[in-house]
Amino acid sequence: MISIVVCTKNRRPALGRCIESIIDLCDDGHEVVVVDNSVAPDPEMVACWGGQVRYVWEARPGSGFARGAGVRCSQGEFIAMTDDDCVVDQDWIRWLTLGFRDEGVMCCTGHVAALELETPAQMILETHCSYSKGRAPKVFGGPAGAYACLIPQEVGTGANMAFRRSAFDRVGTFDGALGAGTPAAGGEELDIFSRILRAGGKIAYEPRAVVRHAHPRDYGQLRHTFFNYGTGYNAFMLKLILTTREMSAFKAAYGRTLFWYRWTKRSLRCRLRGMPHMPLDLQAAYLLGSIYGPIGYARSVERARRLVAGGYGMGEDTRWWSAQNGGDAPPHPGRTETSAPTVGSRIVAGCTLLAGRPDTTSSSIMPWHASRTAPNGKARGGIIRRMRGSLRGQFLEIYSRISSSLPGGFALPPLQVIFELTHRCNLSCTMCFIYREIHQKQAPWTRNELTQEEITAAIKQFPRTTRFTFTGGEPFARRDIMGVLKAARESHRCGVGTNGTLLDETRCREIVDLGIDFVQVSLDGPEEVHDLVRGSRGAFRRTVQAIERIQELKVSRKLRRPWLYVNCTITSANVHTLDRVVEIADQLGVEYVTLQVVSSAVDNSGVLVDDELEEKINARLKLEALDVGELARQVSRIEQLKGRVGPKVSFQGRMSASEVLAYYEGTLDLAEERCIFPWVNAWISPYGQMFPCFGYAVGQLKESKSMAVWNSERFRKFRIRLREKGTFPGCLGCCHMRRHGGW
Repeated sequence: MISIVVCTKNRRPALGRCIESIIDLCDDGHEVVVVDNSVAPDPEMVACWGGQVRYVWEARPGSGFARGAGVRCSQGEFIAMTDDDCVVDQDWIRWLTLGFRDEGVMCCTGHVAALELETPAQMILETHCSYSKGRAPKVFGGPAGAYACLIPQEVGTGANMAFRRSAFDRVGTFDGALGAGTPAAGGEELDIFSRILRAGGKIAYEPRAVVRHAHPRDYGQLRHTFFNYGTGYNAFMLKLILTTREMSAFKAAYGRTLFWYRWTKRSLRCRLRGMPHMPLDLQAAYLLGSIYGPIGYARSVERARRLVAGGYGMGEDTRWWSAQNGGDAPPHPGRTETSAPTVGSRIVAGCTLLAGRPDTTSSSIMPWHASRTAPNGKARGGIIRRMRGSLRGQFLEIYSRISSSLPGGFALPPLQVIFELTHRCNLSCTMCFIYREIHQKQAPWTRNELTQEEITAAIKQFPRTTRFTFTGGEPFARRDIMGVLKAARESHRCGVGTNGTLLDETRCREIVDLGIDFVQVSLDGPEEVHDLVRGSRGAFRRTVQAIERIQELKVSRKLRRPWLYVNCTITSANVHTLDRVVEIADQLGVEYVTLQVVSSAVDNSGVLVDDELEEKINARLKLEALDVGELARQVSRIEQLKGRVGPKVSFQGRMSASEVLAYYEGTLDLAEERCIFPWVNAWISPYGQMFPCFGYAVGQLKESKSMAVWNSERFRKFRIRLREKGTFPGCLGCCHMRRHGGW
């Protein structure tokens, strides 16, 4: 029996086309296994094929994990694999199995043709970077395969390959740190090819085994594809160098660099002669991807290490559930039995759910489409922004590790300061702790805000490398807000967070004139939902008008900044409209969308802290009831939107989608997490207090200089204690928590 494995994620139409082409091949007793790598299981995607298709859900993101799940859950002696955007020929299986007539062949690959050539992007890919490996059968392996094991893309591609089951027993399964859906962006098939060849096995190439691949129709998608090619290949090469430590691997890496140089030179020569040539921007995309590849691999390895912690091995199935005779689905990872959703009759015969440990980080690499345009007609997203965000994340990681390694609780200067200018606000948001704790209770410390002169003096005492985010309350409730922003902009990078309702035409023009880096605007849903959450009729209209005014000014002046962020806090009032927030943000042309969780930390601010730090900081409180099932549907919808909208969409604090679900279920465990905020960030209240954490002030800027408070005895004592304890219960809901860094 042959098992045919197809991995998919949020591509139902393409999957349907692929399965329809495969289903006719299963008359001989072969099985079809669909591995769903989406955020939440959806067995209904294969229900129309009844018991002919087995369904597997792999929660850990990445095609390496997904392919490994398919191998573990399949039953055939041979395992064939193709992608969900492919269509197989009628004789595909027959020709693939013919490649195994030599007992020494452990893998067989086939020819990949274009499904259609209707757009310029598809023509370019087929002309300059075809998946085809020729029309003649080949066998790689033995002494003659030494080159192939280092340059395995000559062997075949992951869209058309088959393996003996014994091959995985010999060399192991796919590496979860490689593949699409990881920071490495690819390379899992190159890795398995290389391991087979280095183990002495053979790989056959059978050109008569044909699948037809749907090339990207859009030029922006094509650029994205070339970037991922460069990333995936160099991620694989770094792994090869680190695991083999052979000079031949270094030579292969050098040879690939030389190949790229010659490729570029040949393209330039063709361009000068008027001959068909590879567009320079595609070569640049590949080069940038190649540069990012080692960084992506390092991040991917770290993420995979966290995913397999606690018994979830990359090559082993530690928790999977079969529903061949019907029954309910297993609990979502992290859910208790009582909170597990049941789908009952939705589980079709032959359906399997594989519940690997959910991802504990959010990939910092988001899907992008360079073809998406802002109102000024310029591309939004794209390679440069993606590279900038990824490199910024790497710098933060390195900086935090250096800062947290200093003895005695000392730290390097902060990279960012969150400066609350006031607790005053013109709205009464339902989820706002400031409104509940200050305005309703009339706390005595709502007075004596820092003056503009005191704020300016505090800013000047921080090094120029520190970036400021001014927030509130509503910062534009202060009459001197523009003076504060101007003083900060003279020496530092800065931005402002606002509800947007006080930004009239004059204020918007002043913001753009100042040249600040970003404006964060809160948006909770469509008009009726936003106004309800904000407690003010017309709030949505005024907020949208502010965004539109800033966009118009940027377009008219041909400016890229200020970057526009939309922040949305997930509550019971707007959980059913989160996807609309993303769509509205896309229509408005903003650059970033951040979905935030309701903070439980601030609700108990300061009540469980003593000078010796013996008590837990901010004991976690119970969150409001929220429809987690609806949240799961919204999260799944947002994951689908990510690849089709312009803004970069993410969850706060590097949380993954599955972590957000677990957070609102009350099952998210932070025992293994580390917070780096006190080593790289500071939070200053409107009254001059500096905080490393909600409820624990370490100094007063009215009495001491900013940097003196930053490394004061009380602050250092807090860092030492935090290092010893890891995280406190209240850390779970802290919107400033920066995780996975530090010591």
